[in-house]
Amino acid sequence: MKRISICGVDGTGKTSVIQKIQQRFSATPAEACAFRVTQYHDDPRAPLGELSALIDRVSVQADKTGDPLLKTSALFLAMTMFGDVEAYYAETFKPRFLFSERQALADSLAYSKFYKGLLTGPLKRDALDAETTLKLGRWVETVRARVPADSPVDTTRLDLLTLPLFIRALFDLPPPELVAHLKAIYRCATPNEVVLLKVSPTKLAERMAQKAAGGAQRELHEKLHVLEALQGGLEQCCRLLSTFAPSLEFHALDTSELSIEAACERVYELTGVR
Repeated sequence: MKRISICGVDGTGKTSVIQKIQQRFSATPAEACAFRVTQYHDDPRAPLGELSALIDRVSVQADKTGDPLLKTSALFLAMTMFGDVEAYYAETFKPRFLFSERQALADSLAYSKFYKGLLTGPLKRDALDAETTLKLGRWVETVRARVPADSPVDTTRLDLLTLPLFIRALFDLPPPELVAHLKAIYRCATPNEVVLLKVSPTKLAERMAQKAAGGAQRELHEKLHVLEALQGGLEQCCRLLSTFAPSLEFHALDTSELSIEAACERVYELTGVR
């Protein structure tokens, strides 16, 4: 099985590409499967659907209220489900090609550059309702158990409220140690291939304007200058992963002037899908 991650900042077309792959191989999952990250619950077959939907709602709430502590916590918790969901598709369908929207390690490394500096304290006690706090708190306990026993990051006081402080300390680790921690916490490995979708600044601005015109909720990092910086940072982080996994194949694909259909065909060509 070849594991392939489709990466890119908002507006590059990665979600549309993943959905096209899902549609094409819906009847032949043994050939190829694709899943969304972080909206795992879009596929009702996937595990942890209720938790995924809950975290997605918290992420949207954070965007609406402009709460970077809550937003970062939601993004991090969503990534902690990556390995469990990936394993489900691998074990259930045994596909020749398994595609994911985003790459848990690379995305975390890139987006932490924007969010880490905003992690200035714990979550507010009234940030979430009691039921949500209870459910997410239970998952944080699961996450805490995955932290390596010899970790220099203190987990003795880790709970939902202190999660932002844990994330900040985690991402202060040197890159090799950080990647090792993320692999353990996310229960994932580096993929076989990464396809990074890129767009020009002009096209990125156009697509952001289209999204805003459609009434979609803008995420905290969805500002043009931030997305441009994230696009460069994401490429750096994808290339960084290849230093830890020399067999990883990295492809950069400019989708500025490509239709979704054409972008999919290029992805198939690059990854060997027939």
